[in-house]
Amino acid sequence: MSLGVALRNRLFFVASVLLSMAAAPSGLAQSDGDAVWDRIKNCTDHVEVEIFIVEYPDNRHIEAARACLVESKETASETTGRNSGSLVMCERLISAGRLVAGEDGTAFACYREVLLRDPSNIEARLGLDRIADTIAGQAAIEVVKRNMSKASIYLMQLETVRPDDPRILEIRAAINGSARSMNELRPEDSIEAAMAVYGSGDFERALRSFRRLATMGNVKAQFYTGIMYHKGQGVPLDNVEAARWLRMAAQQGYTLAQFNLGYMHYSGLGVRKDLVESVRWFRMAAEQEDILSQFNLGLLYERGHGVPQDYAEAAKWYRRAAEQGDNVAQNSLGRLYECGRGVSQDYAKANRWYRRAAEQGHAGAKNRLDQLGEAGRNGRQSVCRMP
Repeated sequence: MSLGVALRNRLFFVASVLLSMAAAPSGLAQSDGDAVWDRIKNCTDHVEVEIFIVEYPDNRHIEAARACLVESKETASETTGRNSGSLVMCERLISAGRLVAGEDGTAFACYREVLLRDPSNIEARLGLDRIADTIAGQAAIEVVKRNMSKASIYLMQLETVRPDDPRILEIRAAINGSARSMNELRPEDSIEAAMAVYGSGDFERALRSFRRLATMGNVKAQFYTGIMYHKGQGVPLDNVEAARWLRMAAQQGYTLAQFNLGYMHYSGLGVRKDLVESVRWFRMAAEQEDILSQFNLGLLYERGHGVPQDYAEAAKWYRRAAEQGDNVAQNSLGRLYECGRGVSQDYAKANRWYRRAAEQGHAGAKNRLDQLGEAGRNGRQSVCRMP
């Protein structure tokens, strides 16, 4: 899927732009920073303020931002204290099966209460996602069993939890008999057929097939549905909806969906910008040996974005990607060996990784090899350059 590659490369681009802004601020960066500050200066989101401080260290508002960070963290700490106990109770209600009905409280009401205090609370948002996914799955099962009365109850619950959930129309259509029962798939409703239609360019028909399969829990169809919403293929472009479908696939362990969701949280594309959540999804994909997620995770550890800065962890994830042949990771690992960051300084190993990257066409690695060679011939020690 081309989108997966595009999103992976875009993370590298965004990260390098942010770092270059910090190193050499320009008039454009200054004005960009002013616009960002105007948006976040109410100090309600300490994550956004921290990002501002990292990305625009020379902005005229930097001292106000530092003071704002202290204030917003104090507020966040108070809210977090109240929410932590509530979230434990929410989890207990989910475990007890009291999702949206129950005399002594429901998980739905519990998570809603948390979100009233903290609209950006990740755990509460994911909790509501879990409730909606569980209810939609139960509704689909009852439709397949032709138990439409129970399916209707689940449908009403889904409408309560998530009124704009795209699965509502599919379930309602099956209940009303205006669509075939969900277990009566025609050959053209297979994932292979849907992909063939997608490849032909008939996006509206492909999206109908993907959506139908996705509603039944087909992970690949969920991923493609998210991709089509992101690209605006067969439907108006909608990154919020794209993130929703990608999350469904990601929660089932689909690596590309996890990767793309990580990027969306990194950039704030269709979801709230959240570097911690970005790291979480990249880690899931990286642990499944997704090369570029491994590189991205290494980059985030090296920069301290979403995690405490940790060069040893950066080296670990760069190495895993480098050993799979990623030339960007090979170059980054070579740089860590040259500078002795997260690993013992070792020019021989630095040369080895730079050479492997250069042999695959990495211009920066070739340049460092030339500089290290020149330094050695002149009896000088190379000057370590960390970005």
